[in-house]
Amino acid sequence: MGVEYSCRLYLGLRADSPRSGDAPTRADLATALRSRFSGLRAGPARTGVRWYGVDFGDEGDWRTLERTASELSSELDCDAVALELAEGFDMALFSRGERVRHVAFDPGDGWVRASGEPLPWEWEAFFAGDDLANADEDALAHELGAASPAFRAYTTGALVEGSMHPTPSRVGAKVTEALALPAPRETADFRIGPPKSSAAELLKVVGIGLGVIALVALAGILLGLLVDAVVGL
Repeated sequence: MGVEYSCRLYLGLRADSPRSGDAPTRADLATALRSRFSGLRAGPARTGVRWYGVDFGDEGDWRTLERTASELSSELDCDAVALELAEGFDMALFSRGERVRHVAFDPGDGWVRASGEPLPWEWEAFFAGDDLANADEDALAHELGAASPAFRAYTTGALVEGSMHPTPSRVGAKVTEALALPAPRETADFRIGPPKSSAAELLKVVGIGLGVIALVALAGILLGLLVDAVVGL
């Protein structure tokens, strides 16, 4: 799939969550994230969105990420998504601490996990555009074998563990669009680890470096003139 590694945790208010009473707020989600993770840095403020996203960069560990999503979803009575994108991908969805769906694809082993009930958007995200998605059963049986997991996946329109098909593409974009998550290329609400240098920051560093070089050169010239003057005496 050729995507840059990304490891993220999302916390979101449940779609059916009441707007008053003891229901959690976005502020509660942010407070919980700050208390759970040390060194959490806030990104630009975003309003009108359901989710808070935490970008772990290349510091993420899937088992820790998955466990944390489950625990916070239970503690805060909210929804949570653990998402890891690399050459394959792993995605686990939780609601009120219960695992709703877990799917994982590995380029070498195919669909290694497909637990929970399929979600309505999965056909569009994972099957649409696939060369075999619209083939009839006879063609699929001939191509894949009627007893294969891939045959069952295409004929039922659902992901099947052990199948090499469908082969997903642009998973990050499709999953984030389907769940209305902040897109991977957007700045997350929070980050773990050192900040990523922006173009402006890089230009500033370059400018400082050039200034230092100029001062050193000027000092060298002045020193040379001073030495010449002393020798001339």
